[in-house]
Amino acid sequence: MNKLLISIFCFSALLFASSVEVSVITPELNSDAITIEADGVVLSKNIALTAQTNGVVHFYINDNVNVNKGELIAKVIDTRREKKLNTLKERLIFLDNEVKFENERVQAAEDKYKMGVASKNDYFNEKIMLEQFKESQKLTLSDYEILKLEEEKSVIKAQDNGFITQLSNENKFVNYGDSLGILTPQDAQVKLFVDAKYAQSINKGMPVNIQSGYGKTTAVVRDILAQTSSNLLEVMVTPNSLLPLNLQLKAVIIIKKFKALKIPKSAVVLVDNQPAVYVIQEGVAHLKFIEIQKDMINFTLIKNTLSKDSKIALKNAYMLQDDLEVVVK
Repeated sequence: MNKLLISIFCFSALLFASSVEVSVITPELNSDAITIEADGVVLSKNIALTAQTNGVVHFYINDNVNVNKGELIAKVIDTRREKKLNTLKERLIFLDNEVKFENERVQAAEDKYKMGVASKNDYFNEKIMLEQFKESQKLTLSDYEILKLEEEKSVIKAQDNGFITQLSNENKFVNYGDSLGILTPQDAQVKLFVDAKYAQSINKGMPVNIQSGYGKTTAVVRDILAQTSSNLLEVMVTPNSLLPLNLQLKAVIIIKKFKALKIPKSAVVLVDNQPAVYVIQEGVAHLKFIEIQKDMINFTLIKNTLSKDSKIALKNAYMLQDDLEVVVK
């Protein structure tokens, strides 16, 4: 028994007295981030586009398109209103001229009356005629302004930058209040559903990457709402591009960006239950404890505490000890 223990001790001493053959790698400096993945849906305080007059609707845009604030969307056409508006406009021009002409006649009649070449009745008759023209002018102007306001309301423009959906049928007769479509403003909000365990990790202003059937876009965390009954946080974010209402999407909240050294997992060893690597300098292995920042399938990102030129043992790293001589192959 004693001979066996002596043999094992001698073999171990011989093993560690010999140089261990290792391969080395140089760490790669990487930029990465700590992230949280979440599902989400687009919400918004939609603006209902409704007819403000009766008539036949004509659209100047297609459905499911982006629009800018002030852009012409539709017009509710009423040919009878347009004809009447033109008639009233012509009558106003006529009455304006008549009032101007009658003012001149009144002035002339007053002058003649003062000179004694015309009667007082002639003067009063001209004044009465002037007042009649003015009254007719006033009533016509009132009718014109009412129809002009209807004509202005017949034009539908985008109240904000946004996305147009659910447009009504072209050339359809509509009544006051009928729906013409929906405008989803550009500042539509996205609600993300996040595991409640991340409640202390998410803050307002954090960047978010969004992926949907409409492509990729970015966003910013605007608010963190109360925890729901399903143990999920509702995180409201503001996207930087237009997204249609009720769109289902995937999102990644960027908690923290950092620079780290990327090394193969096989270069990491456990010493006293702490992760470490062996840095090879002049043929000698030196133990360096590390801080793992992100664990991947075949690689590990560690805190940038080593020199970028460090030679880290890869092959046979598990066989090394601190200050052990090695042979680099």
